[in-house]
This record gives sequence, C-alpha cells and structure tokens, in this order.
Amino acid sequence: MKHFIITGKKHAGKTQFSDNLREILALYGISVGGFLCTGTFKNGKRDSFFIKSLIDDKVELFADKNENNNNNNLSFGSFTFYKKGFLFAKHEYEKSILLKRNVIFIDEIGRWEIEGGGFRELFNKIPVFSSIAAVCRVDFADEINSLFFNNLAEIININDDILKCAEKIKNQSKGYMHYDKIK
Repeated sequence: MKHFIITGKKHAGKTQFSDNLREILALYGISVGGFLCTGTFKNGKRDSFFIKSLIDDKVELFADKNENNNNNNLSFGSFTFYKKGFLFAKHEYEKSILLKRNVIFIDEIGRWEIEGGGFRELFNKIPVFSSIAAVCRVDFADEINSLFFNNLAEIININDDILKCAEKIKNQSKGYMHYDKIK
C-alpha cells in the first residue's frame, strides 16, 4: 500500500484539510479510519487538543495547558497529555486495522514521535492492507518519511488541490474496498 504524509505550516489548517479529504474519500467509497487531533485556541495560541475518531466521530480530550499534572499524565513542551486520550487514539487505530479501513489517518505527528514518544508505537503496526495518512508540519515531513516510511511515502501539501489529492489516494489505496458511509 502507498502511504502519504499530509503537511503544511504550523496552524495552517492541516487537520481541517485532512477532515475534508476523508469526506471526499468516503464519497469515492474509500473506507477511512484513524483519528484527527482537533484543537482549540485561546488568545491566538493553541490551548488544547482533542482526539476525534474518524469511524464514529467520538471525541476525547488529549492535551491541554493544565499545569496540575499528575503521575497518570505526560508532559511534553507546554502541554499535559492525558493517558486516556492516548488510549483512545490507540484504540481507534487498532479498530481501524480490525475493520480493514483503506486509509488510516494519524494526526499531529512531530518532534515527540521522532524522539521515540507520542504515537510512535503506532508506526510499528502498519497494516499491509491500509494506506497510512500521517499528518505533520512541513518541518518534520522529510524526517518522518525517512524514519517511518523508508522515504516511500508521498508528501501532500495542504495547498495542493484537494480533489486531485483525493483522486491520487483513491487510486493508490486499493486494499479492501468498503462502501459504507463515513459521517
């Protein structure tokens, strides 16, 4: 299966582009799974992240600027990451594999995964019948491609024509074809 890296600049709309892309893929009959990390902003800065399932649209708090971190959570940069959010994301990834989704999105891949944390373990279980669409900042795209995809993933920039991107993914992600409607 061909894998993809969806990239753009910081706060440029990578998650929204990915969400729109998955809706177009669903219209093509491509089954989509995985998760996106939606965020909220406060005073022009990222304030929190939520994991959004691409199977059933369920949402779980993933990270925020809570300074009262306890031992059950992890800190990276200025954020507290909640183990419950990690478990939810992992569950959505594994559920996508069990359902044999054609394309599985993994959003917000970056420095933490490069350094061995975050969602890195998900890249140890890439199914042979699914294309992975990893979403990351343009600054990390080449390193992520090298580290997780042996430089074989195709890089898609969010400034590219979304319909052409969807067509490309559709034509190169022909694992198990599902015709179920994705919300």
